[in-house]
Amino acid sequence: MLDQALDLLDPHIAELIWGAIVAYFGWVFRYIAKTKQAQDSLHRALGTGVDLVTDALVAMILTNPAGIAADRLAGQVVGYVKGSVPGALRWLLPSDAQLMRMAEAKLNAAVADLVAKMGPDRLAEALQQAGAPARQL
Repeated sequence: MLDQALDLLDPHIAELIWGAIVAYFGWVFRYIAKTKQAQDSLHRALGTGVDLVTDALVAMILTNPAGIAADRLAGQVVGYVKGSVPGALRWLLPSDAQLMRMAEAKLNAAVADLVAKMGPDRLAEALQQAGAPARQL
């Protein structure tokens, strides 16, 4: 009698097991996709925040090229990110220190890119070629 009952239930039990397996892997893939989307949103917002402070970066580079303190602008970038992608921040849960490090890294990359685009200081090169002593900052 028990064998007959189990024979009748076997297809349904197998269906439930397969349904649970498929649901689990669906949840895992959804979690991975949402995490990836949140990371992409966060990095795009960091890049946009850096773009917003580019004018201030250029002014800092032109006034004091040896001692660029891009970390002063990191707070503005983090403020923009917090207002721009709150959902991604709730999903990823980065600390303020992590956000500041990411913003500083993006700003330092932007500074390096801007300095490379500006090229060498032509006036300093001309003065050195004319025989003026080189001055270290």
